[in-house]
Amino acid sequence: MRRTGGITVVGLGPGDPRAVPEEAIERMRGADVVLLRTAWHPAVSRLAAEGIVADSFDRLYQQAQTLDEVYREIAGRLLALAADGYRVVYAVPGHPGVAEATVRELAAAQDKVPLEIVGAMSGLDAIFAVVPLDPARGISILDPAGLGRGPLPVDRDLLILQVDERLLAGEVKLKLLAHYPPDHPVVIIRAAGVPGEQEVTRTQLAALDHSPHRYDHLTSILVPALAEGRRAGCRYPLDPLVEVMQRLRSPEGCPWDREQTHQSLKNYVLEEAYELADALEQGDTHKVVDELGDLLLQVVFHGVIAMETGDFDLNQVVQGIVAKLRRRHPHVFGRAKLSSSEEALAQWGHIKAQEVGEEGTGKVLGRVPRGLPALLRATREVHRARAAGCRALGDAVLAAVPLGDAPRARLGRLLLTVVQAAAEEGIDPEAALHEATDRLVAVLEGEASSGGNQLEQGRPGGKGGQPDRHDPQGR
Repeated sequence: MRRTGGITVVGLGPGDPRAVPEEAIERMRGADVVLLRTAWHPAVSRLAAEGIVADSFDRLYQQAQTLDEVYREIAGRLLALAADGYRVVYAVPGHPGVAEATVRELAAAQDKVPLEIVGAMSGLDAIFAVVPLDPARGISILDPAGLGRGPLPVDRDLLILQVDERLLAGEVKLKLLAHYPPDHPVVIIRAAGVPGEQEVTRTQLAALDHSPHRYDHLTSILVPALAEGRRAGCRYPLDPLVEVMQRLRSPEGCPWDREQTHQSLKNYVLEEAYELADALEQGDTHKVVDELGDLLLQVVFHGVIAMETGDFDLNQVVQGIVAKLRRRHPHVFGRAKLSSSEEALAQWGHIKAQEVGEEGTGKVLGRVPRGLPALLRATREVHRARAAGCRALGDAVLAAVPLGDAPRARLGRLLLTVVQAAAEEGIDPEAALHEATDRLVAVLEGEASSGGNQLEQGRPGGKGGQPDRHDPQGR
């Protein structure tokens, strides 16, 4: 008769070999198979002293691409052994119920395979004994990967577990600097509760990866809550909007929002920008607020999509534009001196050209997005050409016009000449055309309200004439 297997998960404690529970030792002695999540734990030396033979899953950490893959593979192998009738004891650092992803995987399958937990002192208990922390006041516990999965609760203490390399400490630092000032205090804790190995180093966030402190799988970083008075950078938080967008994109959220991509949202960005421009033109404050919100939603929408794919997050977006503004305003954030807006604009263009490596006029055209409306694009390109000293633009355009499309080419050159003339007069052609169109609309609406007699009389193809060839109904 085939015997029934099962899995018993035992905790090895925070690291002190003397803290391994006797019950855990007894369960390992009576098992068919003893497996360790990792043998890189000080308490494992106790097992050898007790004559317990155990294998570990350490090799999986080198084979898998992500930690999630490692945890799923470990759980799958344990469940397979138990399903074959083996009595398996699986030993993990600390307490099995604290920050153990593999145990969560096993718990999800306990309706198929019996699961038992034998507790132990957790690594958190040891840390709480080293630094003054009160969990009752609230504490967030994450691994390094968890730092990029959403907003950080800066109003609570943050404990980051298993920062096992100095390079990883540098990555953690960069993510934290998006939420905390560089001089924010942090505590590096290694091997808490392990006699002869415990280390506690207090430093500033900016120096996190420069500390002489040793980094390994027993290293944790404590980030104290940010004091109320130091949360100046959070006066206008995006967190609530990000959280709503993440909820909409979640499996329990909105089907339409979940389906959207960067490409599918492109037109919405343009539409919201135009609607905002219209609200600004009208001078309607309430509408401006509403349209700004709609445009901000598009920014956050793209940011959340990027966070899901791991390409970037909204913190990087904010950091990038802040850094750009500081670089391009040395007269404000540096020692440069300027006396006019013209000098400021010229300086901006010079710095931008240095950043993209495009001095002179060789690549000055084409830098404006081709997706802009034609009149706005032409205006931008003319101003860019003028700034680079290229004023004979009309001749260059004529030389480049294909001979097979002369009427459209001549009209295009005429329109571009108008844009050039506007630039020479310091007039915004977009605004000028809008004003002229507004006057046309007023005339059209006035004629329509009076019966349209004058309009019809003056219209080509009106009463008594030939139908307008652009009017499909021939009215």
